[in-house]
Amino acid sequence: MAHLGQLLKDPYIIIGLGFSFMSNLGLGIFLGTGPNWMLFTLHAAQWNLGVVLAIAIIFHLLAQYITGVFSVRLGRWLFCLFGLLISGIGLIAYPFCQNIWHVLGPEITVRIGQGTVLSVISPLLGYIADIRHDSRYGTVYGLYTASYNLALSVGSMCGGSLVKITTFTWMYIGTGSLTIAFSLLSVVFRNPRPKQSLSQQEHRQQGMYGTEQTIIHTNGSYEVNSNIKYGNLAV
Repeated sequence: MAHLGQLLKDPYIIIGLGFSFMSNLGLGIFLGTGPNWMLFTLHAAQWNLGVVLAIAIIFHLLAQYITGVFSVRLGRWLFCLFGLLISGIGLIAYPFCQNIWHVLGPEITVRIGQGTVLSVISPLLGYIADIRHDSRYGTVYGLYTASYNLALSVGSMCGGSLVKITTFTWMYIGTGSLTIAFSLLSVVFRNPRPKQSLSQQEHRQQGMYGTEQTIIHTNGSYEVNSNIKYGNLAV
């Protein structure tokens, strides 16, 4: 629990989990409200929904592959920015679709953005755990999975209620605008600051002080003779 508390106090971890949450929040809202909108407002056939979603998933997979190839070279933070930015644009575009085939544009855009973010946020959180939290990958990835599922649950559950309060158009415009605003926080991952942990401090201290111990046998007893060498320390 102490490790979990430290992770939740780290702004890098919180922002990273926020990217996971925001990239899936829009998808959760669409899964809760999109099918009814396409069936009863756009008058689409049920097979049309399957075709739209299937085509969008193909682009989602392509985005994950391409991101995995180039993110290490160009910087994961840049792909976080790009992915969440285009996801927000896609969400804003949904209400302006006039027929089911127009939905392909926003849906593909959102799926590309989501695939991009999900491809980089997991290794990015692992890197943050490595340089700031003694490589506690298990706890970090547990939080990542929780944020992912929480976003899908919250979006699906709250989407129907928000439609009644704000209307379909303003709900998607608001969610998309919030997603775009959050994408700007990706700049904090451009050069994350390492946090010196206790084990790293001990490592550093051992590098500065080379300690030699000699065990001397005298009269049936043992004595430890420690000689300290001063390395890079001015005394």
